[in-house]
Amino acid sequence: NVGVRDLPDSFTPRLWPNPAGEVLNVTLPEGILAEWLRVTDVFGRPTPLGLMNKTDEGYSLSLASWAPGIYYLSIAHPEGHRLYRKWVKK
Repeated sequence: NVGVRDLPDSFTPRLWPNPAGEVLNVTLPEGILAEWLRVTDVFGRPTPLGLMNKTDEGYSLSLASWAPGIYYLSIAHPEGHRLYRKWVKK
């Protein structure tokens, strides 16, 4: 595929807990930074991230005001790679 590159083996973020209640944690491997994070709902509509805190391991996203449902987190690696993870807000 033209323009598609494999993700580095070290770029394997973890989302937890899943399903999430009040908070979703995004853990990135040591030394890996995300260029940006985006959340979309099951229909592909962008969802405002709201309150997101940087932690030692990655990010913590407050979900207190979010509706229950299925969401997708898009993570951009600085080298241009993109990774998508599905998660559930209960």
